Amino acid sequence: MNDYVEIAAPGGDTTEDLNGDGYADGVLQQTIDFDAFLLTGRFDQFAYLFANGTSMASAHVAAMGALLVDQGVTDPKAVEAAIKRFATDLGPAGRDNEYGYGLINPRATLRGLGLAQ
Repeated sequence: MNDYVEIAAPGGDTTEDLNGDGYADGVLQQTIDFDAFLLTGRFDQFAYLFANGTSMASAHVAAMGALLVDQGVTDPKAVEAAIKRFATDLGPAGRDNEYGYGLINPRATLRGLGLAQ
């Protein structure tokens, strides 16, 4: 049971290519080039790789919080409430254990708070 899930965000899926562009549907990130590390033992070589999971999704939620703070919503509880209130509901209606309150929706949140048109 995933009763700890509060919100969903794009986290990628490196096992699929749903848009047919020839790349995995992960989130593109710059990170350590593991192949170069194995060859040289150095950690200063970087590459762009597709990744997926909570680490990818958390960056989207943090960015959403930063957008709200930039617009003057600075109380952490108000930021959390806004993210949950304007999330796009997925799965069964209301909060559920797979998607929490739903998928973050920055545009709907800013518009819903009257911060953007």
